[in-house]
Amino acid sequence: MASGWGWPLALGASLTLAVGTALAVVSVRNEREYERLVVAGDAALAAADLSAAIEAYTGAITLRADSMAAHLKRGLAYRQRGEPEAALRDLRRASELDPSAPRVFEWQGDVNAGLGRHARAADRYEQSLALDDRQAAVLYKLAVARYREGRAGAAIDPLRRAIALAPTLAEAHYLLGVSLRDAGRLDDALASLGTAARLAPGLLEVREARVDVLQARGDTARAADELAALAALEPERPERAIAVGAAFARAGRTDAAVLSLGRAAERFPRSSAVFGALGGVWLRAAEAGDDVALEKALTALRRAAALDAPSAETLMLLGRARARSGDLAGAEADLRRAVERLPAPPEAFARLGDVLERRGRVADAREALVDYATLVSGTAAAGQVAPRIGDLSMRLGDPHGAAYWYEKAIAEAGPSATLLHHLADAERDRGAALRARALVDEGLALEPHHAGLRALDRVLPRP
Repeated sequence: MASGWGWPLALGASLTLAVGTALAVVSVRNEREYERLVVAGDAALAAADLSAAIEAYTGAITLRADSMAAHLKRGLAYRQRGEPEAALRDLRRASELDPSAPRVFEWQGDVNAGLGRHARAADRYEQSLALDDRQAAVLYKLAVARYREGRAGAAIDPLRRAIALAPTLAEAHYLLGVSLRDAGRLDDALASLGTAARLAPGLLEVREARVDVLQARGDTARAADELAALAALEPERPERAIAVGAAFARAGRTDAAVLSLGRAAERFPRSSAVFGALGGVWLRAAEAGDDVALEKALTALRRAAALDAPSAETLMLLGRARARSGDLAGAEADLRRAVERLPAPPEAFARLGDVLERRGRVADAREALVDYATLVSGTAAAGQVAPRIGDLSMRLGDPHGAAYWYEKAIAEAGPSATLLHHLADAERDRGAALRARALVDEGLALEPHHAGLRALDRVLPRP
């Protein structure tokens, strides 16, 4: 009886051994194939054959779905191939499989930063730093992400930590200076930018930021000198010479501005922007009372307008110069060209309104000034132009439109006796006598002897 059962048991043991042996063989073969595919992927990645690398890593993941290395490497290959979403998918899986690897979170941050997802990038860099807080490069990347997110103040601490770990990292000193500048800490910003300039003399962005800080501090002379140094470093760029001239002009150094831009005009005889800037300097001198400067302004600005693609700013300056010289028809033509160019400076609409009013074209003048008010809506300039639009509306026999603009002026600047007088006049003309009476009473409470209000007070009925 025992011998009858022995044979099946022996057979079962043999089958179990055979299956186990077969599975072991398959496992070994799979492991070898996995290793081969990873090696092949690495070789393809090194050779920049990204498609082959991705295919090899995909095969490796098929054999070992829990392979952190294969997911990581495929993610990096996807990133190099310009497929950020696929890269993020693999990098996230890699961090799930090994949450203790700081570089994986850093790379996730890099991909998010490249996609413009700066808040998410900052989160990933913070995860990396939570695992290793002595990574100067990651601290710098965190600061960049926060700055680009619009949080300049939040970039300052990681930048200071990065600099403590890597004192010669010029980019960190530069970004710290820019962040401090944006936070309004101008003296500290200038010090950081000075360090950046010493560490990287060729980093032109540092000098540009120093100019911004110096101008914000009101140190226009040093700003002009800094710009002159920039122009010397990049003599082939006319915009550098233009910036120098503008800085000299802001500093009140008109002679230096003219000299700098005159030399630039000799170097760049086909640059409309250079001649426009030169003409602008002469025009401001003319408007300050230098009669000789007006003809020089017109000469430079005509040359600028005749060259290829003059800017709206240049055309506006020429219109201003022509208007000052009395050539109102020419001024209108130039200013119309200016407002048709995009982006048109809002001032061009205001200048066009001035010229049209001087030419007796009241309706057209009001239209131009309404366009100007729309463009500067929400600023003090909108409140300043509103009464003038109201006055033009009254001249056009439009008390309804006038009342709207006088109300707007009062909302922007607050009530005054003169504005209340104008609004009351408009309300009377459109038949709202009781409203006009209330406005007159309000105005007389502010200024009892206002002549216009007293005249209305005599003719308006009382309730």
